[in-house]
Amino acid sequence: MHRKPQHLSLLLSLLVPVACNGSSNEDSSTEATTDTTTDTTLGTESESTTGTGTNTGTDSDTGTSTGTDTDTDTDTDTGTDTGTGTDTGGKLFCQDMSATPSEITYYVSPSGDDDGPGSEAEPWRTIGRAADEVSTGDVVQVLAGTYEEDGPVYVDASGSEQAPIIFLAQGEVSMPGFELHGDHLQIRGFTIRVFSCDTANYGIFVSGNNFLIEGNAINETVDAGVWVDADSSSGRIRHNRFYHNVLNSIEIHGHDHIVECNQIESPIQRHPVCDVNEDDANGVWVFGSGHILRDNRILGVHHGEFTSDAHMDCFQTFGGWLRGDPKKNSELLFERNFCDALTHTGDVDTAGSGFTIEDVTSPDQSYASGTIIKNNTIVAASCTGGQEGTSWLSYLHNTCVTSEEIGNLEGTLGMDLWPDSSYGNSHYRILNNIYFGFSFPIYVNSDLWDGGTVESHHNLAFLSEGEPNTPYGGKTFTCGEANSICADPLFKQLSPDLIDSDFHLREQSPAIDAGDSLTEVGADIEGNIRPQMAGWDLGAYEYIP
Repeated sequence: MHRKPQHLSLLLSLLVPVACNGSSNEDSSTEATTDTTTDTTLGTESESTTGTGTNTGTDSDTGTSTGTDTDTDTDTDTGTDTGTGTDTGGKLFCQDMSATPSEITYYVSPSGDDDGPGSEAEPWRTIGRAADEVSTGDVVQVLAGTYEEDGPVYVDASGSEQAPIIFLAQGEVSMPGFELHGDHLQIRGFTIRVFSCDTANYGIFVSGNNFLIEGNAINETVDAGVWVDADSSSGRIRHNRFYHNVLNSIEIHGHDHIVECNQIESPIQRHPVCDVNEDDANGVWVFGSGHILRDNRILGVHHGEFTSDAHMDCFQTFGGWLRGDPKKNSELLFERNFCDALTHTGDVDTAGSGFTIEDVTSPDQSYASGTIIKNNTIVAASCTGGQEGTSWLSYLHNTCVTSEEIGNLEGTLGMDLWPDSSYGNSHYRILNNIYFGFSFPIYVNSDLWDGGTVESHHNLAFLSEGEPNTPYGGKTFTCGEANSICADPLFKQLSPDLIDSDFHLREQSPAIDAGDSLTEVGADIEGNIRPQMAGWDLGAYEYIP
């Protein structure tokens, strides 16, 4: 299922910033609609319209509930953040796009000349020419048009915290991607695609620190749309749209990156044109430590023409393979994401999953610095698997939904924990979740239950016929035990495909006030303060009276 990336790649499709203030399709901001048709030429023609939303809330996750937000964004956003992982109790919406710089240093135009000065009156012809010239504080504005270049544009200059180097697209700028080797670099607003299979790379390759990748369209790359090296730190990948990326849309190594407000659609294992065929088709691969992944929408992680037998996850992490990766990942936060991986071919190994978690730990042997998955909405064949080498995993206030046709298949589990034989070092918290449609909502290996530390209580499971149970002699879910509820959660509205459902709770829902008191989860998926009434509600959405 895992393999080491060998090549790089690019894409095509109009991008507008993804509205981001929660994670399911019922967001109050206008959602994106995409009409996509593939032909035999390189790239995919994609027409997209996306509302920008009006999200202005900020976030400074610090680990205690303070009710205040202190993080701010300016036009010199360098990708840094003060967050360390838990809610502040305030509104937790994505911030707006970075402001457009007021001064432009250099200009590039399809009608320009690389022998000129790069001024507004006499722009350069190629983005590569500008990359050779830039220094700290420079802003390069690239005018609308197509730039084939000679492959990805290589940038090794560095900016500074107060004066980053910015490459800014004006209008639709189609080009073959970037390789970023300096620090404090920003790539904003480009449409990246494959021009030639011979020169196809990642959409954007990053080995520097304090970078910002924002507002780009990255489609049909032959490998990850954005790939971040193990030596990199403190970057931000936000408000981008990814479509038909081979293997995964985003792959991050290093430490302290933020991946937020991106929309990922239909990852694939085989490229439509280039001779590239992989085993997986995932949304995001995560390696390293200190990363925050929040408010992302991952859609269409489904089997199809280019994904016939792929292993498919919205998010996956496993043991580091790249030089510089830790053997085990730690201090990972996944929150307020929406995942659509509702796919099953009959083979449990290729069933769509929300999260596959392997080789994670905690540097100080605490849940606070382990892996936290909270306030997510997952529509999938399997919500989460905790596999080899997994410990210090918190799974809190998630709404997990499947179709009962898939949920009744043998081997399909809402929560599946079988870490390895080192059960004495395996620590899990499975609290305040909703599992809808799963015959087997939670499975914990019996040896793990007896030899590890597993807290599993205050969860709700529902089947329209019969009672959910725990298979294979495992433990942790029996109706009525450990404050577990078997009842219809009474979502506001369920759509036929489940993806367009409204997973807010109705007034009569048994999930209201039924949760354990988790002070570290001070707000829900939309930023509403928990609790609203007598107690914490189950699932990702707090009921608002």
